[in-house]
Amino acid sequence: MNHSDTKQGIGASVKRTEDARLVNGQGTYLADLEIPGTLEAAFIRSPVAHARLGAVKVPSEYSNHVFLAADLDFAHPIVAATDDPQFQSTKQFALAKDKVRFVGEMIAVCIAPTRAQAEDIAQSCELELDELPALWDMDVATAPDAPLIHEHWRDNIYLKTDVSVGDLERARKDATVSLSKSLSMGRHGAVPLECRGVLAHRDRRLNELTVYSSTQFPHVLRTCISRAIDLPESQVRVIAPDVGGGFGAKGNFSPEELTIAALA
Repeated sequence: MNHSDTKQGIGASVKRTEDARLVNGQGTYLADLEIPGTLEAAFIRSPVAHARLGAVKVPSEYSNHVFLAADLDFAHPIVAATDDPQFQSTKQFALAKDKVRFVGEMIAVCIAPTRAQAEDIAQSCELELDELPALWDMDVATAPDAPLIHEHWRDNIYLKTDVSVGDLERARKDATVSLSKSLSMGRHGAVPLECRGVLAHRDRRLNELTVYSSTQFPHVLRTCISRAIDLPESQVRVIAPDVGGGFGAKGNFSPEELTIAALA
């Protein structure tokens, strides 16, 4: 008897049924959504890894199209918190305040009827940045004279964890060979085919907010948005259309989602 012929229920192979429409080009992704009257957003991002943020010079004709951190003061920042006393927490605002801490950090958002117009507005603005030393690896970041990325931290290490199992010194003493080596590895990042995308629509009559996002956790995102903009969770709806890859990178609350939800 062939075991594979009789395998049923738990553990049995199940044919996939969700692929056909995707491989035939019938998927619906964030970029496929169209809501009448939608405005496009283009972000002005930091070109450097570490700098004091000065003025953002906006041409007078675009003053009503460009929003800075001060314009979104009503939105609560993203905060990762824990009871671990070794954890150093910080606030991530929708848009950078006073300082930028990585290449690509959002400084301003430009709004226009089309994507091209929004990008043109972004390119017309000028940034005043007082560049600071970049901390590109662990050794540089932990050097005694390293500048603090977050001034209220005691150092640049956000979490220290000590793990001790067994008698290490005895094991080392009794070992035939003892080897010490320093290893380094490159940064790993998920790079899905579809980039991050967010679309938000506010129903002013019902005071309800609908957010479409290429996210991997719509239910948690709804809670995060609700708390960030002080809107009851019952009045926030998050819809995740087909997601063009995520690999975990779309499993967090991003500043882009906070910014677009707040602007809506």
